Amino acid sequence: MVEQRLVAPGRQTRKGIVEVRKPFWGETLRMDDPVNTVPAALVYADLLATGDARCIETAQMVYERFLARLFPAA
Repeated sequence: MVEQRLVAPGRQTRKGIVEVRKPFWGETLRMDDPVNTVPAALVYADLLATGDARCIETAQMVYERFLARLFPAA
């Protein structure tokens, strides 16, 4: 928090709020050794949920690189 200069939001502030949580997925999964990262499936789902074309394109890259061998398309 100090390094990124995060401060507690004011009562009227809604924009720019960051919520810090402990990972709910347990130990990090090792995919190309990304220590302390979110599992690729969660990144993929989050990108798809935006509905934004660029995010969907990025989701496809995540799928191809990390998930295709685990979850082959039907």
